[in-house]
Amino acid sequence: MGSPTAGVTAWLEENIRQHCFPGAVVGVVDGDGRTWCRAAGRFRYDAGAPAVTQSTVYDTASLTKSVVTATLALQLIDGGSLRLDQPVVNLVPELTTRWRRDITIEHLLTQTAVWRLRMSRLKELSGQDILDRLLTAELTAAPGSTFGYSNAASVVLGLVIERAARSSLETLASRKIFGPLGMGSATLRPVGRQRRHIPPTELTEWRGLIQSQVHDESAWKLQQVLSPGSAGLFCSAPDLLKFAAMLLAGGKAADGNTTDHPSGTTSARRRVLSPSIVARLNRNWLPAAINDAAGLGWELGQAWMGRGADHRITDHRNVDHRNSGSQAANRRIGKTGFTGCCMVIDFECQLGLVMLSNATFPDRSISQGRKNRLRSQLCDMVFADC
Repeated sequence: MGSPTAGVTAWLEENIRQHCFPGAVVGVVDGDGRTWCRAAGRFRYDAGAPAVTQSTVYDTASLTKSVVTATLALQLIDGGSLRLDQPVVNLVPELTTRWRRDITIEHLLTQTAVWRLRMSRLKELSGQDILDRLLTAELTAAPGSTFGYSNAASVVLGLVIERAARSSLETLASRKIFGPLGMGSATLRPVGRQRRHIPPTELTEWRGLIQSQVHDESAWKLQQVLSPGSAGLFCSAPDLLKFAAMLLAGGKAADGNTTDHPSGTTSARRRVLSPSIVARLNRNWLPAAINDAAGLGWELGQAWMGRGADHRITDHRNVDHRNSGSQAANRRIGKTGFTGCCMVIDFECQLGLVMLSNATFPDRSISQGRKNRLRSQLCDMVFADC
């Protein structure tokens, strides 16, 4: 694959000059597994900081929700260990909300179980206290009746996965995702020499320089008691492109992804998700009354994904008429990360896009709106010929 656009390098350099981020990596993969990658900038804005390379490992923030947590849940559904309509309370009996028996795995994947809780406001508590607050908090409405993006649903989903699989999210991710795909840089807990090769995400009075530790405050505290499903994935762009290539290939690792993971798990077991599960990712699982769109662990057709992101394609694969009501599917799924990351998969033009940056450094003054405008610009360049 040739360069998808000559403008990406110039776009990176201009946004570094504008102090949108000190450095970044952009990568693209096509349906044949061919990749293109560009890196620019440094770990920090000072001239003596290490230069960003294509293999630089970033804190991907909420990309964790889709790449790790949702994928592991879907694997368990694939294997029959979980069901979309399974009550969460069966595995997490500590839930005490009035709708505790009505919350299902599907509600967690689609963010339609909305807790009346701002986890970012609990950062002074211990990890166990944060988890206790979450499991005893009320929902804002009956599950399935409203959509509201938050960390809470993904943390609970991570807990469900750990109990269903009787293993930690960290171990499961290594064995079931990173190993089979050859994602050698991917980890939920950076250790040793790897820590020095991760750009910092913020300089704060509370935690000092945040580097090689998960940026999200509640996830950082929750790591005292579990591997939170909301944040914590550190990874390079080339390795995330391997994940994107897997989705474009219907759940199977691309032929070139043969590098073994440091955990010792080899990439001999090539399939990560079944074709039927992948075919359901770009369908809107929200009831029409909600007037929004969300997939199973992924965002659908949002404005930040660029022009045409909400275009629908006719797809006859494994349609769930209960939810989609038609054979229409969104062409693009994606996920953003607060630190300045994003991933987009366009099933129609068979391209995957990854952008990693530390836009929150040295502080989080860059607005979410500005980050989304930058993402939209990038998507328009990468998907211009689609």
